[in-house]
Order: sequence, then C-alpha cells, then structure tokens
Amino acid sequence: MPELICQTIAKQTHDSVIKPQGPFPLAQQRALGVEIMTLLQFDFEAAWLDVSTHPFCGGVAEDVRITTRYDEDDFLRSLMGIVHETGHTRYE
Repeated sequence: MPELICQTIAKQTHDSVIKPQGPFPLAQQRALGVEIMTLLQFDFEAAWLDVSTHPFCGGVAEDVRITTRYDEDDFLRSLMGIVHETGHTRYE
C-alpha cells in the first residue's frame, strides 16, 4: 500500500486539474442526480428527493425523504449531497 500511495502522489503532481465551468442548469443537475440514485438502487417507491438549503435524510422505512441543494456554478455540491444522502436511504 505505501508504494501505491507514493505512485499516486507522484502521478498527481504532474496532472493538471480541470475545474468544470458552469453554468450547470438545475434540471440537468437533478437528472444527473436521479441517474446516479438509480445506479445506487435508490427506492423511488419508498423515498423522495427534494430541495432544501442543506442536504439531509429522514423518515421511516416506508417513506424516506432526502434533500439536496443546487448551485448553477457548482454541480458537485448537489451530486455529492445526493450520493451521501442516498447512502443513508440504504439502511433507513
């Protein structure tokens, strides 16, 4: 493992970071999130995605609600919120 870590760090020092440039329309962000939720086996029959100022997950097994926030300049916030909160629904 230490060798792999050293190789990864060495490679990353030479890689340039490409920052995604917005705007990223909210409808497309939501569509991407739903696609990822489907891949993560989100149960759309027993759970719901909505918008709030801060991502969260709550409810009962038959009715779990998750939220995310969208930002047209940064789609990663909503995507990471969706992935994280979808993880919570797997055991709710």
